[in-house]
Amino acid sequence: MIQIITGVTLAMHYNPNVLEAFNSVEHIMRDVNNGWLIRYLHSNTASAFFFLVYLHIGRGLYYGSYKAPRTLVWTIGTIIFILMMAKQKVAKLIRVKLKRIVFSQLNTVKLDNNSNAGLKLLPFNRTRTRAILRVGPHNGDILSILICGMLGDWWADEIKGQILPSVRFNLEQSVKNSAYIHSVNILLFEWGYCSELRPKLVKKSEGTFDKRLDTSVTRFNYRLTLFTFTSFHWIYKGFYHNIDGVTVKKVPQWIGEYITPLALAHLVMQIGSLENEGLILCTKLDNIEDLYLVKTSLKKRYSLDSTIISHSSVSKKAEIKEILCIRAESMPVLRSIIHPYIHSSFLYLLQTNTLNSRDTLLLSNENVIPVATYANADVQKELAVRENRGKSGVYRWINKKTGKSYIGSSIDLSRRFNQYYNYNHISDLKHNMLIYKALLKSGYSNFQLQILEYCDKYNLLEREQYYIDLLKPEYNILLNAASSLGFKHTEKTILKMKAPKSEESLVKIRNHLANLNASPFSPEVRARISAGMANFNILSKGKKVVFTHIETHETLSFISFRDASLKMNISRNTINKYILSQEVYGKYKISLI
Repeated sequence: MIQIITGVTLAMHYNPNVLEAFNSVEHIMRDVNNGWLIRYLHSNTASAFFFLVYLHIGRGLYYGSYKAPRTLVWTIGTIIFILMMAKQKVAKLIRVKLKRIVFSQLNTVKLDNNSNAGLKLLPFNRTRTRAILRVGPHNGDILSILICGMLGDWWADEIKGQILPSVRFNLEQSVKNSAYIHSVNILLFEWGYCSELRPKLVKKSEGTFDKRLDTSVTRFNYRLTLFTFTSFHWIYKGFYHNIDGVTVKKVPQWIGEYITPLALAHLVMQIGSLENEGLILCTKLDNIEDLYLVKTSLKKRYSLDSTIISHSSVSKKAEIKEILCIRAESMPVLRSIIHPYIHSSFLYLLQTNTLNSRDTLLLSNENVIPVATYANADVQKELAVRENRGKSGVYRWINKKTGKSYIGSSIDLSRRFNQYYNYNHISDLKHNMLIYKALLKSGYSNFQLQILEYCDKYNLLEREQYYIDLLKPEYNILLNAASSLGFKHTEKTILKMKAPKSEESLVKIRNHLANLNASPFSPEVRARISAGMANFNILSKGKKVVFTHIETHETLSFISFRDASLKMNISRNTINKYILSQEVYGKYKISLI
């Protein structure tokens, strides 16, 4: 009776259409009053029925119902039990067959680019969910990003399943391209396609073949891994083909349908570089026919003129390979297509004139998109410290009243933020920084804290210098990252230093010096003074300073600290600090000979 009542009730809300079946089940579970209870009653009552059948059989065995004169009754009951199990087996096979049909149909479903229905109905963002339950339908944007991304740095892994195989997409970018992978990670996390808000830092997976590079130096990439989806298997089958037992990647004929403006912008940010010929797209394609297919698709859909050129790859024994180049004449057209979707850090790729460095393009504050923002630095201080524990990157303080800002970097952002939030630290007169004075004057609640970029510690100073040149922060007195060169005293301080000292001040100085000279120093104090003088002599004379590049191992030698300070634009104290700590300055290791 319970099965009949619950079954009829569920049938009132169930849609047997092959494209709507799963959506209607989700509708029953989420929207129908007590729908979840009715569905679970219907399924669990069936299990309870089998439990009662087993109890009935156990009772018959206990009382000997299989013996004469009840042998016929026992035989009939056994036949009914076998038929019941056969019926359940057939029903299970039918369900598996229907799932295959439904999944094959759903693989062809494409929604409008502005539709998010498929993303909100199904629990994509739950971890530990079976891939077969992540069935779609998928938004057109995610399909275009993944499919067009397969021309670049995205790749897919096939995972065998009990019913259907599933597919997991991965993206890996160097730490220099961290702005892009962080932005796309946040986008896909909000859409429910990955479990982590930020990509993971992993050891560089590509081997290096350049003899000038030391393979023993550990380098890192950012890696983004999506959930596994059964409904993405058609994309995998479109790109990967088994030829003579070898999996070969080929571009499908329908690629042009998914090269949307959004997908093209993501592809440019992944593998684009600006050269004299135009915009170079270093696609991961080995077959020239695939390049011609992409070239034809760009021409047909957007009227973009491109050409296939030969390019030398330094990372693979100077291997010559063909790549795609969008001509300089088509750059205005390309800019009009992808500009709304491009990340601010990559706007330099859309310039009509040739640019060799991203640092040559100065952007406004509004164009910089931080990877993390704490709008109220007072209320969110614990969150800022907790989320950035053990991470290195570049940060910015912004005064919400005046708009002035300060840019800094740290190999441990959490530890650096603890210093900012320590009143004794920022109020100490030894730490004479404008940002400290501004925080004390205006309070933390009037400041916004931003993480501009997470990056590897070896690139920290380079990225900090990039943002200092880019944003011109007002609270930064020193415009050279990690160096005290460039510091200038205020006019008021200069006048004080130039002003002659009064007779009273001179008397105090003479008396103080007389007391120092008259007081006997202990051997420990004398040893400390001698060590200090020896350290001063090292900083000013005679020791040879060597800067060694950590990647190319090229060396720059200087005859003294003074010579190194002038030519490398870094103070002698900073040189000594990096020698003692054995840390890396930019991309150089500093040592003495």
